[in-house]
Amino acid sequence: MSAEPSRPPRLPILVLDFDGVVHAYSKGWQDGSIYDPPVPGTGEALLKFLGYFQVSIFSTRSRRWLQRRKMRRYVGKIVEDACFANAKLAEKAWSAQRRRPMDWIPWTAGDTAEQAREIAAAIRYPWFKPPAWVTIDDRAVTFQGDWSAFEPSAIWAFRPWMQVQSEKNST
Repeated sequence: MSAEPSRPPRLPILVLDFDGVVHAYSKGWQDGSIYDPPVPGTGEALLKFLGYFQVSIFSTRSRRWLQRRKMRRYVGKIVEDACFANAKLAEKAWSAQRRRPMDWIPWTAGDTAEQAREIAAAIRYPWFKPPAWVTIDDRAVTFQGDWSAFEPSAIWAFRPWMQVQSEKNST
């Protein structure tokens, strides 16, 4: 068995916005409820990211303990479904978070569920936005060092992906 490449002592932080990135958020804010399924591909993306980053999920709802708990449960189910759907990604995420080679392969559904819980437990839900290597957000524009690109009219014209998709579907 070949040795794993050396890893930095701490993984870089990847921050994911919750609403509009993890949760589809098709109707906007609805009294704090999490009403939509996840954005397609979220589970697989989380498993991939956990192999390389310390994943933190952050939202405006993060300031409230109960909302963070709801996000944790919602994401836990997404991770569990992804682990059952893609064992290879699950094994890689599990070993990366444990910082050990993949020497344990789940043999039963109970083992896979346990593995999914351990993987999901590695995701953080901070109440403040942590200093990240990069942030994935549906309502962000990358600053490239040129303020002239940020005219007020251009900022007002910005639409997150779900609004653009909805506008395309209605035409």
